[in-house]
Amino acid sequence: MINCKNCKNDFEGNYCPNCGQKVINKRFNLKDSVAWLLNSIFNLDHGFMYTTRELLVNPGFVIRNVLNGVTVRYMHPFRILFVWATISTLFVIFLGTFDEQTAEIIDSMEYSESQRAIQEKTNAVMKKYLNFVIMANVPVIALLSLLFYRKKKYNFTEHMVVNSYGFALTTAVGVIITLLQYIFHSAGVMIWLSMLSNVLIMAYVYKSTFEENYFVSLFKYLLSFLLSYLLVVIFISILIFIAVLLTKTMGLDLFPLPGKAGGESF
Repeated sequence: MINCKNCKNDFEGNYCPNCGQKVINKRFNLKDSVAWLLNSIFNLDHGFMYTTRELLVNPGFVIRNVLNGVTVRYMHPFRILFVWATISTLFVIFLGTFDEQTAEIIDSMEYSESQRAIQEKTNAVMKKYLNFVIMANVPVIALLSLLFYRKKKYNFTEHMVVNSYGFALTTAVGVIITLLQYIFHSAGVMIWLSMLSNVLIMAYVYKSTFEENYFVSLFKYLLSFLLSYLLVVIFISILIFIAVLLTKTMGLDLFPLPGKAGGESF
């Protein structure tokens, strides 16, 4: 008999039937730690790459399985979204594609000098927390999908699961688009391609999950996308307004740009 180191249950075998703890009778070393890390990412049974592949092939099957309690086979929806958002953030920052896209957007707008400065500060803050910005869209979209699919009887948390897996898939495709932008230096085209792929893929996820006509799903997600974008813009505008108001009334610069007087950080 073996006494589980985690829950103190007595059992026979290699895994505790009570909590699932694996029997480990040796000290950790670098080789085992690296193997553990690679296995958690590339495990063909329930790892990162397996879940991504299955989402690409049949997202509805994966999502319905998870919502029905089949959780061991797949990576957790919030976890896989966080991993892909982090990978995407590393790519767009180190390849410089985020700066290219934001500069392209600013140049296309007829901003005054003060508006341009505010937008540059906003982009600088977003760049620092980009992976969390990606994830922050999920609750907003989930709330809207709950509204459009209320007849499906899914609750808000279940819609969070649906949209987390969907956003993980769109973010994975976004990494490929980032590489294409870096190779061809076409920020303007890639901005539109990124938005288009987001809408088409999420419509595919909705169609597969909720089992409806693709064009109906496309219309519902497109409307959700536009409404969520409007809500995010309103929220950010309110934050910017408060920041500018504090700057004027208290003489503070809450988000100083790097290299300017007043500070090098945010």
